[in-house]
Amino acid sequence: MRNYTRVIPRDLFNEAGLLKSLGRLAIALGELDGHDARIVEDTLDEFAIAQDPADGSISVKNITFLIGSEEWKLFRSLNSRESYSLYATLSDEEVSVFEEDGSLTDEFVELIRSF
Repeated sequence: MRNYTRVIPRDLFNEAGLLKSLGRLAIALGELDGHDARIVEDTLDEFAIAQDPADGSISVKNITFLIGSEEWKLFRSLNSRESYSLYATLSDEEVSVFEEDGSLTDEFVELIRSF
């Protein structure tokens, strides 16, 4: 991951979408029972948003997402038009977190309840 050169207005929308999705996830995890998933944040003076040079996706480097004891990467595809574009990945497994309406996907709920 590296910082990237931001372009306005494109990256204002990209980063806002990422932060909106992470906020929605934090709320959804608090509302859902029977899982062992959590967002762990370092001391946050800012959200350290960085771009993955391999695929262009963006994520917040100083927020950790754990399912059980495994650290999953949360990211948003760059220039996505989806309202809640957020994916969780570990090794070669990738799961879409949200449906278009902001509800958690069945696949994601099954994943976080499997630990």
